[in-house]
Amino acid sequence: MKKTPPTVLVIEDEEALREFFVFDLQAAGFNVLDAQDGEQGMKILREAKVDALVTDINLPKKSGIEILQELRTGAHPEKPVAVMISGRIDLALEESYHLGINAFFTKPFSRQTLLDAVMRLTLPEAERWTPENASKYWPKSKKIGDLEITLESYEKAISQKQLHLGHGGIFVSIAEGLPQPDELLGFKIQFEDRPDRFIEGQGIVRWIRMQSQKGLPTGIGMEITQMPPESLEYFLELKRQHPLISFIPKS
Repeated sequence: MKKTPPTVLVIEDEEALREFFVFDLQAAGFNVLDAQDGEQGMKILREAKVDALVTDINLPKKSGIEILQELRTGAHPEKPVAVMISGRIDLALEESYHLGINAFFTKPFSRQTLLDAVMRLTLPEAERWTPENASKYWPKSKKIGDLEITLESYEKAISQKQLHLGHGGIFVSIAEGLPQPDELLGFKIQFEDRPDRFIEGQGIVRWIRMQSQKGLPTGIGMEITQMPPESLEYFLELKRQHPLISFIPKS
């Protein structure tokens, strides 16, 4: 049986940009719907099964953030995956990933980079972080180091805000030796009460918190790019224990 291609909705009020995005996505094999304002886009989202949303933040009638907030309070808050576009910094990266944005692009950007993000994010979770797909859909980056942390237990780490999981990344609290945004790190997070299980892989640092804020500790938000099968299995098991909205949580 032929597999149905994922459906992508493009919401963009700039006609030329919208046509470029629709062309690229259709050429890559996606089923593509499009809308020129937020209200029209929201109507499509309510009526059609959409796997991925590509939307500008600044839209007539309803903003991309308003659309996202409505989607993330629905019955399945992780769907569809959402790629946000903006002509300026409307929202801190920390806040945007926490709200449930899966990828964020500030104009100008490469159309191929946007296409790669949609290709990656519409893969099944079990395939998204394989080394093969990581090398296919991520720009090549040199790993700058490894982050190894041992925590007493997963439950205690969550309660003390040392660690949180999202749909596509993790927040981990570290006090010193903070990396820079966009650096590629190896990571291994172990738990004393479960020495046989750990969260391991590679990730891109998306944001850093240099000092404690409003009860939130210093640390980094990392988007996962690669994860071995045994670690992925444990990561998905932990995710199922807690309802998640964030792509990369604040804490």
